[in-house]
Amino acid sequence: ISCEMFNRIFGYNHDSLVSQSLSSGLVKDLLGILGSRLDNIQNKAACKAQVVNALKALERSLVYGEEVTKLLKSSNVWSQYEAQKHDLFIEDRPVMALTAQPTTAGYLTMSQQAMPSVPPPIDNMDTDRDNLLL
Repeated sequence: ISCEMFNRIFGYNHDSLVSQSLSSGLVKDLLGILGSRLDNIQNKAACKAQVVNALKALERSLVYGEEVTKLLKSSNVWSQYEAQKHDLFIEDRPVMALTAQPTTAGYLTMSQQAMPSVPPPIDNMDTDRDNLLL
């Protein structure tokens, strides 16, 4: 989830976040994730794909992109990942609870019971005409 969070945050191209990532050493930490085995992570390929996408998003910064690229090019690990397409490893469903959408929709007053499978009965129109006030 953390790798996906970085990918989503850096996807908005805020130069202040890129600056903070450089000054705090986060770029080197993300490269460290790419170089590690990730033994305790269930879907290692998806995690690394999210990290690669986050690093590529940092590179797109107009202000700090060159500095990020310089750090990435100096890494032995980055050369293994930079040219690969990683979209196949990322699942196409929201994982984070904050971005998850509700799965059902209905009226605000609708109860939690299931909808009936048959439509309601149609009233007899002949008896209704007799009761109308004109």
